[in-house]
Order: sequence, then C-alpha cells, then structure tokens
Amino acid sequence: MSKIIVIELIYNLSILVSLSVLSSFVDSRISKKSINGKLLQGVLFGITAIIGMMYPFRFAEGIIFDGRSIVISLSTLFFGPISGLITALMALLYRIYLGGNGAIMGSLVIISSFFIGFIYYRRKINSEDQSFTNWHLYLLGLSVHLVMVLLILTLPTKSMMPTLQTISGTVLLVYPIITLIIGKILLDHEQSQSYLISLKKSRKKYKSLAYTYEAQKKLFETTLYSIGDAVITTDIKGRVMQMNPVAEELTGWKESEAKASFLKDIFIIINEESRAPVESPAEIVIKEGKIVGLANHTILISKTGKEIPIADSGAPIKTEKGEVIGVVLVFRDKTSEHETERILLDSEARYRSIFENNHAPMILVDPETANILDVNPAALNYYGWSKEEMLKMTMPQINTASPEEIKKAMNEAKLQKRNFFEFKHRLASGNIRDVSLYSGKIVINKKELLYTLVFDITDKKLAETALIKAREQAERANQLKSEFLAQMSHEIRSPLNAVLNFHYLIKEETKDILNDNLELSFEAIESASHRIVRTIDMILNMSELQLGTYELTLRKLNISESLNKLSKEYRKNAQRKNIDLRTNIDLNNPIISTDDYAFNQIFANLIDNAVKYTEKGYININACEQNNKIIIAIEDSGTGISEDFLPYLFEPFAQEEQGYSRKFEGSGLGTALIKKYCDIINADISVQSEKGKGSIFTVTLPVIQ
Repeated sequence: MSKIIVIELIYNLSILVSLSVLSSFVDSRISKKSINGKLLQGVLFGITAIIGMMYPFRFAEGIIFDGRSIVISLSTLFFGPISGLITALMALLYRIYLGGNGAIMGSLVIISSFFIGFIYYRRKINSEDQSFTNWHLYLLGLSVHLVMVLLILTLPTKSMMPTLQTISGTVLLVYPIITLIIGKILLDHEQSQSYLISLKKSRKKYKSLAYTYEAQKKLFETTLYSIGDAVITTDIKGRVMQMNPVAEELTGWKESEAKASFLKDIFIIINEESRAPVESPAEIVIKEGKIVGLANHTILISKTGKEIPIADSGAPIKTEKGEVIGVVLVFRDKTSEHETERILLDSEARYRSIFENNHAPMILVDPETANILDVNPAALNYYGWSKEEMLKMTMPQINTASPEEIKKAMNEAKLQKRNFFEFKHRLASGNIRDVSLYSGKIVINKKELLYTLVFDITDKKLAETALIKAREQAERANQLKSEFLAQMSHEIRSPLNAVLNFHYLIKEETKDILNDNLELSFEAIESASHRIVRTIDMILNMSELQLGTYELTLRKLNISESLNKLSKEYRKNAQRKNIDLRTNIDLNNPIISTDDYAFNQIFANLIDNAVKYTEKGYININACEQNNKIIIAIEDSGTGISEDFLPYLFEPFAQEEQGYSRKFEGSGLGTALIKKYCDIINADISVQSEKGKGSIFTVTLPVIQ
C-alpha cells in the first residue's frame, strides 16, 4: 500500500514540478506583485490542485489523497493571500463536487493549508533581515501535513483508524519533502528575480553617484558649511583654506579674511588654568601625521578677545597614496558643558554633604565586587570599625547572609527591581543586629554603584516575635476553650438526657392523675432542659465560627420547603402566646445552592427571637425575588429594639436588658450567630425596629442555582 501511495505521489510531484516551471515563466512575464499576476497565479495553482484531485491515490470510496495541500500552501506562501484564496476556493469547490466520506476532511485540509500558508507568508514578508531558508520550507510542509493527519480524525469511525495507520507515516515523511522540493524551485526563482531587480537598482544608484568634479566639490562645500561643529582646513604649510560659519563665529574671523593666513595667527589657544599658550594642533598633525586632540581646559581667544572653552581634534588630509596634503581641524564650544560640569560638581558637593551629615548609617558599595567604597560617620559609629578598616571590607564580612543572597540582592537593587531588604548585620563588637536596608543605584564617574541606608530594626523584630508568641498562646487558649466547651457539652448533655428521659417516663406514668400544676411542672422541666441544650449549642457554634473551623458545604436547597418547615416547628409555641404566625412566599424558582445548616440556623434563630419577644399580635415570614436576589423578611409586632442598642445588636453576648431581673431569657448569642452565618453564605442582613412597635429582620441572599 505504501508503495502505491509513493507512486501516486511521484505522479503528483511531476505535475507540481511542471507547475513550478510554468509559474516561474508566468512570473517573469507578469509580476506577481500586480493584481493580474496574483489572479493568474491563483488560477494556475487552482487548476493544478484540481488536476491532482482528478488523479489521486484512492484509499477508499470517497477518501482520496493528492498534492492539493502542497499546492495551496505554496501558492499562498509565494504569491500572497489573494492567489492562495483563489487556489483554495477552486480546490474546495471541486472537492465538494467530488463528495464522499472524506469530503469534510478534504475541505478542512484545503482551508487549513491556506491559513498555514498565510501564516508563513506573513513571517516571510516581515523578516527582511533574515532569508527564508529550506528549513522554513520544510517546517511549512510539516505543519500543513501534521494538521492533515489530525484531520483524519474527522473521517467516519470505520475509516479513521485504517487511514491513520496506512497514510499518516507517508504524509508526515514524504509530503514535507515534496513541499521542500517544489518550494525550493519557487524560492530559487524568487531569489533570482530579486537579484535582477537589485542589480537594476544598483545600476541606477551608480549612475546617480556619477557626479562631475564640480558637483562633488559643491557637495563637499555644502557639507562643510552645514556641519554643526566649527571646521577649518589648511594646506601642508598650515595656511587656512576653508572655514565654515561656526568657525567664523567662534574665532571672530571671516573666511575671506583668514584665507592664506597661518592657522596659528587666527586660532589662538591657551590653557585655562595656567594661561600658557598651547601649540596649534595643525602643526602637531603636520609633524606627526596622525590624529591629535586637545587636552581638557583649553580656551580659544577670539579676534574680539572673547575667551571660549573648546574641545577639538585635528586630522591629516591624505591622498590615496597616504601622502599628507593638509589638516582638518574640528572644534566646538564647550561653554554649556562647562556649566553642566559646574552643576555636577555642586550636585556632588550636596550629595557629599547629605552623605556625611546623615544621621542614618550610609554605605557606598560596588555591586560587582561587593567592596565597600565609602561610609559616613553614622555608619562608623553604628558598626564600631574605623573608616580605614571598613574601606578594606566587603559586604559579606558585615552581612551574615550567604554571598549568593547578597549578590542577588545587589543585582535587584542595581536593576531597580527591588530596593528594600532585611538582613542581619555583624558589628565590630560581635553583636548581630536586625537591619532594614534601602539600596538604590547611583552613577559616580560613569560607574554604577549602590548607596545603602541602614536602619536598625532589632527592637521591632523582638516586638514582632513577642507578638507572634502572644498570638500563638491566644490560639492555644482558644483551642483549649473549644476542647473544654466540647467536654462540658458532653458532661452536661449526658445527665440532662437522663433527666429528660425520666421526665417523659414519669409524665407518662402519671398521665391519669395529671393536673394543671403537674402539667406546668413538667413543661418547666422540659423548657429548662431545652434552654440548656440550646445555650450549649449556641456557645459551641460561636466557638467554631470564631476559630474559623466551620466548613462551608454547598447543597441544593428549597427555600419554600425550609421556611415552611421552620414555620411549622414554631407554630405551636406561637399559638400558646396567641400569636398569628403567617408565611407569604412568592418565589418563581425557590431552589438555590447554599449551606443548608447555616441557612436553617439563621432563620430558626430569627423566628425563635420573634416568638420570644412578641407577647401578642403577629409574625410574618415573607420571601420574594428582587433584582436577581432573594429577599426574606421576618416581621413581628413584638417589643422592638431601641435605637441606642441597634449598633450592638450583632455583637456576641449583647443583650438590651442585663442582669437577673431581665424580662427575657437568653445568652445573647442568637443575633451574633445569625450575622456570622450570613457572612459565611455571602448574605446581607439588616434590621428595622422601633421600641414597642416590633421589628423587621431582612436577609438578602444571592441567587446561586
């Protein structure tokens, strides 16, 4: 089977070779950069793709393999997206016409070949500094046909695996090589065309440079007179030949006045510090035949007597044989640079003053060697060494960190990635101190150095350690408290359960002789027992929430069912107090995802409080949807809450009435637990209340399906 595939591919290869020759011929006549050239190349490659599909390797009914992927990708690569799109559309229409089980795969191969060719086309036109090589052609072929192999997965299931096993190896090995061969022919032609075009351009450029001698002279003069620096040329004897306007301005001499004069007579220079005359650089150049430059602090004395600081250099003018025939002198005004130098000196003086007088220890360090280059008096006082001793030291001798850590920190400071560091530094006394460092880059004499400010944070570190220890002790105390509460819960619940069981047993045994007094006694026992259990549960829940050990568990919850169930549980207690407990639930979709335990704790506590603090009247449980949120309100006609107490309502153990004489029982944990559980399930709670008129607690839940 593989041999048959290769034979068919060789046949397709002959067609592709013919195509490449014909394409090169067409390109040499009609440029591929013109629209006609793009259209013609697209049609030519499209016809070739169709011919390949007319004589393919037929693997199975409707499943064919040919060279269309090579044709489309190369058409797009060498002739652009217009040609590639025409080729792809012609091939796509013919493949759809052929139909069969492989129609989808064949169409996708055509589309992917175009897009991959376009990607490589973009890379080719954008890489002007790099040639498009054979390796790139092979990568193109490999990319196109790796995608082709992946697209075999779109074939019907019964054809997929046989096709993969038979075809994939040949496609990945042979097709990229064919792409390389045909692409190489097209690439060679393209490079030949580029060379011819370049040659034509070179000829034009050569002609444009063939100026006459007078034109060259004019160009030289124009250049000379346009240069921003001052320029003077002399002959071999040092007589002035040319001066540009800048030289005229600085020397005070006009070119017409200075011509044929000796340079030393118009270019008078002295040393700024000694005021001694300086030898003319032209004379030095003529004697030594090499480029020379003036020393620093050179002053030019103009014709008017004005003194101008300058920098200059002189170079010999040589013939093609190397014979010196004159001198060109280039110089410039350094007045602004002198001012800059003065500002720099002032800046350095200010820096030195800040450095020396800073109360914080400062160290100047070479980041390359870690050598200490300078220290201020505060650093000497802090570390305890003399300046001579510290200037012989390196940072690893002070810093207790490893040399690698120190080097990394200095690199980060130098690159300005980080400036603040904490280390331990060694003092001359042997003591180790915690320090905070600010290290920044500074350039001195064109060398990048680091200046480091040192702040002792030993006391701060000791305080932090003490704080951490105190926190650990507090956490341990909290843990012990939780363990104690859990143990106490067990110790109280066990005898209490026994009391309740015997209470029910005695009540059952005496039901025939039960009178009102006994009934009240039994109810008092039952109520007190449940009160103790509820108080223990609240304390344990609050402990769990404060320690952060409560684990949120999201489940689907039916709000209507949960609220109706809670209403049913508390209706009996409400009826005992002649309270009308009503529910009004208006929800389109009552199902949300939340923690059911937290949800039930919130509303059980709210309804329980409403029953407790309402002597008569009503309790309404309302639920509705607003703005994609669920609003649940517990409204009562009870005693209400004073405005002064509202800010403390959700604090643990907070009660409006304190002491043994308070009217209502409770631990003061109910509303605090409600707030904690609301926070856990991402719900908001608010309260409206007026003393003597009742309260409305509103819980807003996010709708999470």
